[in-house]
Amino acid sequence: MPRRDVNPTAEIAKALAKLGKASFGDILKEADISRQALDIHLKRMLDKKLILSEQDPKDKRKYLYWLNPNELAVITVDEVIEAIKDELKAVGEELNPKEEQNIRDWLITHFRNILIEELKADLPLHRWDIKEHIFSWITSIILGKKLIPKILLEKKVKDFETLVKKMTPLKVAHVTVKAISDFPENFIEKWIKTNAFKQNPGVITLQLIETGRYPNTS
Repeated sequence: MPRRDVNPTAEIAKALAKLGKASFGDILKEADISRQALDIHLKRMLDKKLILSEQDPKDKRKYLYWLNPNELAVITVDEVIEAIKDELKAVGEELNPKEEQNIRDWLITHFRNILIEELKADLPLHRWDIKEHIFSWITSIILGKKLIPKILLEKKVKDFETLVKKMTPLKVAHVTVKAISDFPENFIEKWIKTNAFKQNPGVITLQLIETGRYPNTS
C-alpha cells in the first residue's frame, strides 16, 4: 500500500522523469502508488495533457506514456500563469500579453528542466505546495539576476556555474547561466512587489544583511 502522504501525480511524474517512455507496468514498478491510483491519476494527467501516450509499437495491447515536453510534469503552464496573475493582482499589477508569453517560454525552456531534475533526485515535491515552490524558484532566479554582477555572467561563467552548483538543493546542478540571463526583465519589477517575493526567506535574509541585523558568522 502506498504511504498516505504520497501525491500520485508527483509519483507518476517522477517515474516518467526517470524512465522516459514507459508502460503502465513499468510505471507501477517505479511509483509508490497502487494499481488503482495509477489508473485513476494516469487518466487525470492525460486529460490535463501533463503526459502523452501512444500504443506500444511492439505490443498493441499496451500503451506507452511520457511527460509532455510542453508542460511542467506536475502542473500545467496555464495553472502557473494563473497563480502568477493572482499574486500580481493582489498588489495591483498584471501581465501584458508579451510578458505572459515570455514567462511561458521561460517556464518551458528553463524551469521545466529544474522540475525534472528535482523529480529525478527524489526531492519530496509531493509534500510541497508546487505553486509556492515555483514562486520560490522565480524569486531565487530574480535574486541571482539582480545580485550577480554582469561581469560574472559574461566573463566568468565557470565561476558562476560553480557557485550555482553549491547553492542548488541536494547538489542537483540544474540552474544554468542562461536560465538566469533569459529570465524576462520586464517581469522582475512587478514580481518584487508581491508577497511571494517579499516573504521569501532569501529576500528576508538579504534585507537583514543589508541592514546589518544579520549576524556575521565569518
